[in-house]
Amino acid sequence: MGIAERKQRQREQVKSSILETAQDIACQEGWQAVSIRRIADVIEYSAPIIYEHFENKEAILLELKQKGFRILTEKLLTARSAQEEPEEQIRALAKTYWNFAFEHTELYQVMFNIGGVACNGQGNDGDSRVHMRNGATVMADAFRALAAKKGKPKTDIYLTLDAFWALQHGLISLTLVNKINGGKERAEKVLEEAVSSLMIAF
Repeated sequence: MGIAERKQRQREQVKSSILETAQDIACQEGWQAVSIRRIADVIEYSAPIIYEHFENKEAILLELKQKGFRILTEKLLTARSAQEEPEEQIRALAKTYWNFAFEHTELYQVMFNIGGVACNGQGNDGDSRVHMRNGATVMADAFRALAAKKGKPKTDIYLTLDAFWALQHGLISLTLVNKINGGKERAEKVLEEAVSSLMIAF
């Protein structure tokens, strides 16, 4: 490996370490505790080294936001591909989205500006938008298959998709702030019932 390649690999390792540290701090203390200086203290680098990789905290959040949408889109695609019937695809998508939100809560908070974090994208968030569209397409394709199966080709797929997403995101957001009686387990049952009802009414 040449000097240039070695330096590039080291740079990528440092960048990855910064992102992981930011997530760890958020997990333990909340996003309000994340700052360039706090990351530097934990990672035992000087603040200027952090600034060599990220202009500011917003840039770190943007990178994590993009990472979150990439992971979610990949998981949604895998979940849909594993099922043949559209009804099972839709149930799998709802379950996958739910699991992602609670397995990667810090990323989910950054992705949707919840949990005391705000990531405005600095006007440079094309990657997130692309993956959001790709994720939406994965879900839309499942509903399109259901419409074809039910003989309803003129169904407004994206209206249904908006309802599907709002249902999931709303329940997740309420659960994250402990506003669902019965907690996470109850909310997940509500989601399952609501998704079944949505497909029946489709």
